[in-house]
Amino acid sequence: MPNSNLIGIGYDPILGSPVCYTGDCQMDGFKHSVFNLEYTSWKPGACTNLTVPAYTQLLCLPIAAINAHTEELSSISQLRQSTFNAISTSATVYGWGKLEGLFASYGYSRQTTYLAETLIEKGQSIFHTTADITFAKLTMFEPMMQLSDSFRFVIEHMPCCSYDNDTKDYITSYIFDYFGFSFVSEMLLGGTTQEIITIDSERLTELKTRGLQTQHCVSAGYVFKLFGGITTTSNSTTTTQEEFRKNLTSTKITQLGGDPALVSGPLANWIDTVPNNPSMMKFKIKYISDLITSHRFPNDTNIATKLSLITQALNDYMKGLKLKGCPRNCSGPFRGTCKWGDLNIPYCVCKSMYTGVDCSGNTPLDVPRGVSCGFVFNGNGQIACDGHHPLRSCPDGYSTLCFNDNLFKAGQVCTCYKLQTDKTKSKHGTICGIHKYCGGKHILNEGCPHGYRLEKNAVLCYKDDADIDDASGTACGYASPFISCGNNSAQLCPRGYTPTRRTNGAVYYCSKT
Repeated sequence: MPNSNLIGIGYDPILGSPVCYTGDCQMDGFKHSVFNLEYTSWKPGACTNLTVPAYTQLLCLPIAAINAHTEELSSISQLRQSTFNAISTSATVYGWGKLEGLFASYGYSRQTTYLAETLIEKGQSIFHTTADITFAKLTMFEPMMQLSDSFRFVIEHMPCCSYDNDTKDYITSYIFDYFGFSFVSEMLLGGTTQEIITIDSERLTELKTRGLQTQHCVSAGYVFKLFGGITTTSNSTTTTQEEFRKNLTSTKITQLGGDPALVSGPLANWIDTVPNNPSMMKFKIKYISDLITSHRFPNDTNIATKLSLITQALNDYMKGLKLKGCPRNCSGPFRGTCKWGDLNIPYCVCKSMYTGVDCSGNTPLDVPRGVSCGFVFNGNGQIACDGHHPLRSCPDGYSTLCFNDNLFKAGQVCTCYKLQTDKTKSKHGTICGIHKYCGGKHILNEGCPHGYRLEKNAVLCYKDDADIDDASGTACGYASPFISCGNNSAQLCPRGYTPTRRTNGAVYYCSKT
C-alpha cells in the first residue's frame, strides 16, 4: 500500500509540519526508517488487497461521508491548535517530554514559519477549506517488529561511556540527524482536497464591517463546487463572492492522496482513487528512547548508559537551538522587548508609547484636556468651535475661557477649551499655529496643512475636518495664566506635546509635536 512504509519511520518533530496547508511540505521532518518492514498479504474481507507491513493493524474506515469544513486562521493560538490536532505523543523516559515545547518550531518548521509570517509580518488572514476522505488507520505493534539494520548499527557502535565532544557529535550526527527523535507509531490514511487563501487583515475587517458574510465565500460547498463534485446551498450571491475573492492576495488548491492526474476533474472521480494511493493525514509518534532498552539490545551491557548519554545530548541540543528573533528586533530596546509564545513564534511586547508587530508605530495620542477650539479676540467673532461662538457658548464637553493675552497682543481672547482627556477627536475649529507653524508649515509663507483653513486676521489655522487627527502645532492649555494641558501639573505638558515658554520660563501653552 502506498505510504504504508511511513509506519515506523524516524521523525523530527522540531522540523516537521504536522499540518500541511500548502501541500509542498507533506514530508517535512521525516528521516530514515527505525524499523524493518516485511510486507504480507492482507486477510480476505479487508478494504484493500494491497499489502501492508507485518505486525501492523489496518482498521478500515467508511468513506461514504466527506468531512468538509473551513477554518479562519487569524491568531497564533489557532495555528498551534491545528498543529497539535494533527500529531500526538507521550514521553516515558525522563527529559524527553521537553521536546513537545519545540514541536514545529518557528524558524525550523517551514510550514509554521510560512504561516506565522503570513499572519504577523504580512498582516494577512488565512482561510483553509478542506474535504477529508478517511480510508484507514494503520497501527504498528512495535514489540514484535525488528529494528532496522541502520538504526541498530548506530546504537551498537555508539561510543561509551563518557560524555565528551566526540560522543555528543556522534549522537547528533548519526542518531538525531539520521533518525530524528521519534518514530511514527500510528497514522490515519486517506485523501485531502484543500484550498488555502490569504487576504489582507485590514481589508477583511473592512469587508466584514460592511456586512460581507465571508463564511459563504469560503464555504466547503462553494470551494468544491469548483471541482464539479459537490453542490452548494449557500445564499451568497455570485456578486458577493466575486467582491470577496477579488481582494484575495493568494489562492492555492491542492490534493493530497489519490490520483494526482485527476486534480482538475470532478471531485467524485478523485475520491474513488484514494484507497489505492492514500496519504498520511494525522499521526502519532513515540520517542526513540523507548527503543533503547536491554530487551532490544540484550548483548550491550552499556545500553542504559548509552540512553543516559543520548538524553544528555538531547538536552544540550535543545539548549543550543537558536530561536528566531523578533521583526527588526522590536525597533530597539527603548521601544519593545522580544518574547516567544506558541510554537516558539517571537512577538514584541511594545512599551506603552509604541505599537505594531515591530513596535515601529506610535500609539494614538489621547486628545488632552485643555485643547483650544474657536478663537475670538477683542470681541470680534473669528473662529467658531463646532458652530459655537466662544464668547456666548461652547459645544458639549467644552467650556468658555476668556483672558487678556498681552504677549500674543490679541487683547481679550475667548476660546473653548476641552474639559476631559479622552480619545474623542477634537472639534471643527480647533486652533493650530499660535507661533506661526501648523503641521510643519509656516502659516504666512506656506498656508495651512490639509484639513485646516487660515483665519487671516488672527493669522491662525483652524481645523476644517473634524475626522482627521490634530496637526502638530495644535494648542493646548492656551490661556493667561497658563491652564493645565491634560492631567498634568501647570508646568508640564503631556506626551506628544511640547511647552512653549515665556521669557521668565513659565509655560505659555503646550504645542502638539
